[in-house]
Amino acid sequence: QRSQQDLIHPVDLHEYLRNWDNILRFPGQSFSFRQRRLHKEGNWVWCEGSITNMLEQDAIKALVLNFRDISEKRSAEKLHEFDKNNLTALNNSTDDLMWSVDRDFKLITSNLSFDKMIMRKFGESIPKGGSIFLPGYTSENVRHLNKQFARAFAGENFVETEYLSFPDEVWSEISYYPIKKGNEIIGTACYSRDITNIKKAEKELRKNKEFNNGVINALSAHIAVMDAKGFIISVNESWEKFSTENAEFGFLHPEIGSNFFTDCLKAVESGYAIAGNSLMGLREVFK
Repeated sequence: QRSQQDLIHPVDLHEYLRNWDNILRFPGQSFSFRQRRLHKEGNWVWCEGSITNMLEQDAIKALVLNFRDISEKRSAEKLHEFDKNNLTALNNSTDDLMWSVDRDFKLITSNLSFDKMIMRKFGESIPKGGSIFLPGYTSENVRHLNKQFARAFAGENFVETEYLSFPDEVWSEISYYPIKKGNEIIGTACYSRDITNIKKAEKELRKNKEFNNGVINALSAHIAVMDAKGFIISVNESWEKFSTENAEFGFLHPEIGSNFFTDCLKAVESGYAIAGNSLMGLREVFK
């Protein structure tokens, strides 16, 4: 026959015995426990319960113990804890900012990147449940945020691009996602990513394109750029002028997006031998 101690997992036994000794000195007192106990099939199961000292009650004169199997509850708790830790790890593994706000403009949650940004810009943090509007916000900041949150609280899911020039040039793409509880919108989740490098690259690309267009437009040669399938993707002003002045040659089209190969074939069918020479020459170049 096994004793009670044999039924308690060795890791949990010491604390249990300590509480047991303590309760013997205090009639009427109870203590709760959560521990592993040995199942009749030989495996350990999680149980929770309590023990009450009723030794001085004449009708009982005993320690009253009750407990129940919470194995499924424990598994659910562990899964919930894993999911929570996993989500936290995912949220904190990015430099993008994530935060959520309730309808009273109180912070629900935020990731590490958001917390660091707030501390860097304002010298203080926003505690969970604290107002999203810090004293360092200008009245313009507050008006703008109120407008954005109002859209989200109305059920709109949207993305906005915002630009700040001071103290550094920063472009951000901010997404707003309404948080629903049933049919009620209780807040909004926000996601912000830094797109400054993308915007700077686009700006540089535009400058290069303007420069290149300026160069080819300064040339008197008739220039058209086409892809491997013959579609015209760029022309200079000399090409446009030459095509317009020689409109009788049906294969000379200045429009970007027209297919030069197709136009040449149609022109050959119409009797323009020069179009065939052009087509043959181009195909040799592409080879």
